[in-house]
Amino acid sequence: MILITTHGGEEGRFSINYNGSVTIETLQDSREQFTAAEWIDFKRWAYYYLNPDIHPEADKPSLTHDQTIFGADPYAWANIEQGWAGGTWDGSKVTTTDWTEFVKRDGLTHNHTLSVSGGTQKVSAYASFGYLNQEGTSIGQEYNRYTANINTTLKPTDWFELGSRINGSWQDQEYGQDGTGAPSSSGAGSIYESSLRLYPYAVPYDENGMRIQNPGGDPSLRTVVDEVNYSHNRRQILNVMANVYAQVKLPLDGLSYRVEFGPSFRYRRNGLFVDPNSAIRENQYSLVQLRNERDFSWTVNNLIYYNKSFGIHNFGLTLLQTASKNEQVGDRINGQNVPVPTALWNAMGSLDRANDITGVESSLSEEQLASYMIRLNYILMERYMLTASGRWDGSSVLAPGHKWAFFSSASLGWRMEQEEFIKDIGWINQLKPRLGYGVTGNAAVSRYSTIGNVNSSLYPYGSDLVRVYYVNDLLATSTREALANQNLGWEKTAQVNLGVDFSIMKNRISGTIEAYTSRTTDLLLSANIPSLTGYISTTANLGETQNRGFDITLNTVNLKLGDFTWETSLNVGWQKNKIVELADGKEDDIANSRFIGQPIRVFYNIDVEGIWREEDKEEMDKFNDSTAPDGTPKTAHTFKVGQVRPKDQNGDYVIDPNNDRVIIGQVTPTWTGGMTNTFHYRGIDLSIQMYGRFGYWTNGNHVAMGGRYMLRKVDYYNENNKNASFQRPEYVADGSDRDPYYALLQYSKASFLNIRNISLGYVFPKRMIQKWNGMQNLRLYVQVINPGSIYQSVKWKNMDASSMETSSTASGYYSNPGTWNRNFVFGLNVNF
Repeated sequence: MILITTHGGEEGRFSINYNGSVTIETLQDSREQFTAAEWIDFKRWAYYYLNPDIHPEADKPSLTHDQTIFGADPYAWANIEQGWAGGTWDGSKVTTTDWTEFVKRDGLTHNHTLSVSGGTQKVSAYASFGYLNQEGTSIGQEYNRYTANINTTLKPTDWFELGSRINGSWQDQEYGQDGTGAPSSSGAGSIYESSLRLYPYAVPYDENGMRIQNPGGDPSLRTVVDEVNYSHNRRQILNVMANVYAQVKLPLDGLSYRVEFGPSFRYRRNGLFVDPNSAIRENQYSLVQLRNERDFSWTVNNLIYYNKSFGIHNFGLTLLQTASKNEQVGDRINGQNVPVPTALWNAMGSLDRANDITGVESSLSEEQLASYMIRLNYILMERYMLTASGRWDGSSVLAPGHKWAFFSSASLGWRMEQEEFIKDIGWINQLKPRLGYGVTGNAAVSRYSTIGNVNSSLYPYGSDLVRVYYVNDLLATSTREALANQNLGWEKTAQVNLGVDFSIMKNRISGTIEAYTSRTTDLLLSANIPSLTGYISTTANLGETQNRGFDITLNTVNLKLGDFTWETSLNVGWQKNKIVELADGKEDDIANSRFIGQPIRVFYNIDVEGIWREEDKEEMDKFNDSTAPDGTPKTAHTFKVGQVRPKDQNGDYVIDPNNDRVIIGQVTPTWTGGMTNTFHYRGIDLSIQMYGRFGYWTNGNHVAMGGRYMLRKVDYYNENNKNASFQRPEYVADGSDRDPYYALLQYSKASFLNIRNISLGYVFPKRMIQKWNGMQNLRLYVQVINPGSIYQSVKWKNMDASSMETSSTASGYYSNPGTWNRNFVFGLNVNF
C-alpha cells in the first residue's frame, strides 16, 4: 500500500499528492465441512432412521445398499466404489472434493488518487481524481470506481466568502451470483454458499474433462464450475453531490448570514441475467431483468449567526431555516427465455411480448422535510457554559395534522479546572462535568404510509380480460399491503445525559464517563390487525420504551521510558432497554414478540432441553400418549429417541405455542467494548485493535437433518454417538427434516472478542528524508485486518463480521454467517 496524506488548498502553498494502496483479501470460513467419508456415513444414518427395517446402520454398510443411495451419478459412484476396493468399506480411500476451490480466490484491490491543491490570500482550490479496482474473493465479483472531487473557496473581501464542494463518482460493480431467481426451496445464495451445497463425494468433471451438470445425481443441485459464465448481476451507478455556499458579514459587528445549497443526483442501472445452466436455476428457463432508477434530492439552508463578547460574557446565536426534497423515479422490466444469452439484458426487445415479458413496472416517490431552529450558546467567565435550542420539523411522510413537531434541548457545562480551588491541584489538567437534556424525532416510515396503495391485475371476464383494482388478494399476489394510518405522527425520544471529561497526571490519563437515560414515546412500529378489515398490518404510533446505559472512554500513557511508549485507548458501553407500554397499554403484544418490561427485540419461542435420550423414554412416552397422566384426552406427539426435546412449560405433556413459548433472550448486546494498544520505540510503532460484544443471544445455530442437502459439520446423534448436541438425521426427499422441532436448536448465548487490526510500522528520520525533494514523512508498515478471534461463544461463525438478526422471531437469520475477509497490507505512507 502507498498512502500519501492530502490537504485542501492552503494559502501560499502548492502541492501535488498521490494516494495509492494495494490490498490482498482472502476468504475465511469458520464452518467445518464434512469430508466425503463423513457425509457418506451421515447419509447412511439418515436412511437408517428413515426406516431401520430396510436400511442398515451406517457402521454396517453394504455395497448393494450404497449403490441404491449414491448410484444416481456414475462418476460420483465410481469415487465411492474406491472405498469398497478391498471388499470391505474404507472411507479414507474416497476422494473429497472441495467445491469452494472452484469459486473463491485471493482478491486484489488497487486504489489510486491524485490530488492537487494550492491557494492565495483570496483563492484556494483542491482537486482530486481517483480510481479503485477490486477483485472480490468470490470468482465473478468485480468492482471499479472512478471519483473526482473539486473544492474551491473565494474570499475577494474580508466580508464575503463563496465556496463549493463537488464530488462525483462512477461505479461499475459485478455481483455475480447473488441468489436472485433461485427457487425458494433451494437455499442457494451467493456463489460461495452454492458451492457448500454440493456433495463432497461428487466430482466436477467426466472422463472427457466436461463439467458434470448435476454432481451427485440430485437434479436440484447444479455444479458451480464455470458459474461465472452463467450468472451476471451488474450495477452501474453515477453519483454527483455538491454543496455551494455564500457567507456575508453584515454591518452589525458579529452578525453574519450564510446560505447553502446542496443538490445530489444518483442514476443506477441494474442488469440481471441468470442462465438455465446456473447453479441456482436448476434447469429452469433463463431469467433477465433490467432496472433503472434516478434519485434527485436537494437541501437549502439559511443561517444567521450572531457572536458577541461583553467582558466576561460570550454569546452565540444561530437561526436556521432548512428545506429538503427527495424524488425517486424508477422503472423495471422482467423477462425470461432470452434467445441470445450473450446479449444479457441489453436486447429485451427481442423477447416474446406475450409470453416472455413477465413484468413491467414504473414508480415515483417523493419526500420533503422543512425545519426551523434557534440555538443559543452562552459562556460566562470562560468556565460556565450553556447551550439551548429549539427546533420545528415538518415531514411530508406523516399524516395531515401530525406533520409538525417541536424538539428542544439544553446542556450545561462547567470547566472546573479554571476554578481557583482546582488550579492549585497539579495533577488535574481538565475536569469538565456536563448535563444535557434533549428531545429528538424520528419519521422513518415508508412513504405514503398515510395514503395506502392499490394494486391492479387483469382478470378473465367472459371472453375479455378486465382490469380490476384491489388492496389485498393472495390469488393475485403474495404482497400484502398495510392499512393506511391517518393519525401517523412523529416518534419522540427524550434523553438526559450526565457526563464528565477529564485529564490528569500531565494528560497521561484522560477520558470521558457518561451515563444516559432516554424514553421513547409514540414508537413507529408495524402492528398486526384483524384480517377481517381486509388488511393484516398497519404502521402506527404505539407504545413507549425506556433505554439507559453508560459509556466510558479512557486513554492512558501506561509507560514512557526513554524512547519507548505504551499507550492504550479503551471504550466500554453498557445498555439496557425495555418496553414500558404498547398499543393496549400494559398488555403484551405476543404476535409481534413485544413484552412489557422486556427488551425491545427478543427471541420468543419454545425452549429446549437438548435431545431425547434412551433414559428419557418413559417421560417421552407420556408425550406420545393420547391420554394425559390424569386420564384426560390430549394431543399425542410422535417423539423418537434422538430427536429434539422441547421444554414443556406447564407440565401438560403437550407442546403448543400458546402455553410453552417463553422469552429465550435478547437480541441486542448488553455490553460492547474495544481496546487499542499502541507501542512506540523511536521510529517503530505497533498497534493492536480489539473489539467485542457480550451478553446477548444469537440464532441460526440449527441445521435440518434431512440428509438430502449438505450442511456444516455438526455433532449429530446416531447409534455410536448418543450424547450428541444435534438431533439424528432422517432422510426426506424435499430436504427439510422429519423432526418438527429441529429449528428450536437455533438459539445460543452470544459473546465474542476479536482482534480487528494489527499494524507494524517504521517512520524514517526526518533528517534523512528531507533531502529527497522536500519529502516531509515516510513510513513503511505491514498490516493484518481481521487476523483472528480471541473468544467466540459460537465457534462456527465470525459474529463480528456477520450482520445482526433481521427478525426477533424464529425466522431471524444471519447473512453469510461463517464467512469474512482477512486482509493483508504492505504499505507506504509518503507526505510532501
